[in-house]
Amino acid sequence: MFPKIDQVFVKTNMADLTKTWTIMNNEGVHHTIVFNKNLDHPVIVSGWKVLESYYNLPPDMVVAFAYYGNDNFSISSIKELNAFEELPKFHNRFLKREGIIFCDVDLTPQNVDHTKLVELFKKKLR
Repeated sequence: MFPKIDQVFVKTNMADLTKTWTIMNNEGVHHTIVFNKNLDHPVIVSGWKVLESYYNLPPDMVVAFAYYGNDNFSISSIKELNAFEELPKFHNRFLKREGIIFCDVDLTPQNVDHTKLVELFKKKLR
């Protein structure tokens, strides 16, 4: 899984962005991450694990970066997420809460067709 980047940020700044970004902190530590430079599905493709490890980031979180130009960033905030509803709108797992019911169903070759999945879902709701 690759960390997602806000499409609005990418579209707004695409002309100035290269693939390699520098993340710096006030202690002079710098990390390099690589962005795929894709407008439709912008993600970080390299360097995230090192950054995640250095800052001991939680597994589900939103990291906001401040952009200073010339591919230079710093971390402005880290927010741990506790529910799908807290995901930012640009994230591919973002779901609006209104009228949505979450249910985990194990997929098997026997239940993969639509009718059987609906039956399993209804059982989970009971």
